[in-house]
Amino acid sequence: MKLLVILSLPYLATSINIDGFLGLLPLVREDFGLTRAQVGLYTTFFFAGAAVLAIFAGRLVDRVGPRKGILLGLISMGCAMFVYGVAPSYSIILGLALLAGLGLSIITPSVNQAVMAGAPPGKRATSMGIMQSGIGIGGFTGASLLPTIGAGIGWRPTIQITAVLAMFIAIVIFLIYREDSEAGGDRGGSSALRENLIALFANRDLVRACLMGTVYASVGASAIFHYTVFLSDDMQLTTGLAGFGLGLIHIGGICGRPVWGLLSDRIFGGDRAKTLLTLGAIISALYILIGLLAYSTLLPVSGIIGVSVLLGLSVLSWIPVYFVTVGELADEGQVGMATGLAMVFNRGGMLVAPPLFGWLADATGTYQTGWLLLGGIMAIAAPGFYFLRRKAKS
Repeated sequence: MKLLVILSLPYLATSINIDGFLGLLPLVREDFGLTRAQVGLYTTFFFAGAAVLAIFAGRLVDRVGPRKGILLGLISMGCAMFVYGVAPSYSIILGLALLAGLGLSIITPSVNQAVMAGAPPGKRATSMGIMQSGIGIGGFTGASLLPTIGAGIGWRPTIQITAVLAMFIAIVIFLIYREDSEAGGDRGGSSALRENLIALFANRDLVRACLMGTVYASVGASAIFHYTVFLSDDMQLTTGLAGFGLGLIHIGGICGRPVWGLLSDRIFGGDRAKTLLTLGAIISALYILIGLLAYSTLLPVSGIIGVSVLLGLSVLSWIPVYFVTVGELADEGQVGMATGLAMVFNRGGMLVAPPLFGWLADATGTYQTGWLLLGGIMAIAAPGFYFLRRKAKS
């Protein structure tokens, strides 16, 4: 448990900074006189950096080990976001967002590699779920508290405080965390990056898992990124209630990640494919239900609360099981690069799918078609990947 608490701290610090700055964007927009389109560029630059550099960051982690990787990742992100506070223009912040995205690309494979090396095989998904709860806790904390603090003292010192917190946590973890023998050293060997990439893409099970992650990430991100607009426009809720609904999704994710990890280890006996199939079926049914019920009659607040929590328990809770799947399919010494490859696929879906989901809503006038379409895609994709996995095993 001590190991999991330590390994949850990098995600906690990362999420406080990422979601906190997103919560501060209205103040940033006012400061620089930005349009809505310019504001939207921030997430594009940040996640583009995280995606493009993910494989190289994973390779770095394979070579230096998770302990140094966590230090490098949090320091990179902390330094970049600290300079946000003195940036004279928004274009400089966008450039720094690439460096902050690199920090995220280093942190994720570092923590995943540490869990894969330090947790017993029968407890990996549970451990990953507990550790990744730090994402939800940090995201909820950052999105809830930083806008209030920023309104009082300004967004610049606010983001600098959280950046310093990230760097402080990096140093603390570096001092107290000790790797297992399997987790340290030059795990990537002396082979070239090109050879490692060829080996990764030759692993068909791994590539199929990455493609599966693209679908799950696209379906989840499309709904989550548009959820407050869906609640305010289609469900006619106030802005405050819409934000509360998004907060409930994060709470559901905090609870759902360790629960599904435990179910995967205990109930499903370590069968990750069956766990993800079950999650996919739940997500599909939930999306179709929203698409059918939400537009036949306006859902009451109690219904919105239930839907929000269920979304968090599903669309935010598949990630730990997925990363364990990737780690178990990767060859020894390539867990970092495999995680980086998975991030490239995931982030690619997250960058492309939400704008398309929004475009479809603009074209039809509501989100109903989008909900039904995503539910249908998941209904086909989840069993498809499951049977391909079973066929490969046989």
